[in-house]
Amino acid sequence: MGTNYYLLGPAKASSAKNAEEEVTHIGKSSGGWCFSLHVMPEEGIHDLVDWEKLWAQPGTCIKNEYGDLISLEKMRDVIMNRSWGDGESFSARFKPGVGAYSRYPTEAAFHRANYSRAGEHGLLRHEVDNQHCLSNGTGTWDCIAGTFS
Repeated sequence: MGTNYYLLGPAKASSAKNAEEEVTHIGKSSGGWCFSLHVMPEEGIHDLVDWEKLWAQPGTCIKNEYGDLISLEKMRDVIMNRSWGDGESFSARFKPGVGAYSRYPTEAAFHRANYSRAGEHGLLRHEVDNQHCLSNGTGTWDCIAGTFS
């Protein structure tokens, strides 16, 4: 479970069929994971710096999937200031065969099954595979390509 975030702005003149706003998926916040920042290299969006340029354009706003207006400061906070629990490392919290980890005999098995690795501040990072996860950000976000749910 997580929350998706969207950039709303004026429609691009080249693709506008009417005067409706263009909606672009920014990414998804999922508990315990680094923020999944949606990157679209074909659109010139490679990392957080590219998103920040888009957010600065006049006539844009950010909303979450529930329709709540999100300030730039809040969006940056959601992406850049993440932690899980008390920030204890994932390795310290992992309990083989217990609760949420009941299917995993080892931490390595958990990471293999979830395409993850332990990250900073108690978070999980997406494993870079150059298809879905193109890179890990310099902070608490990962650059993810493709379709989001």
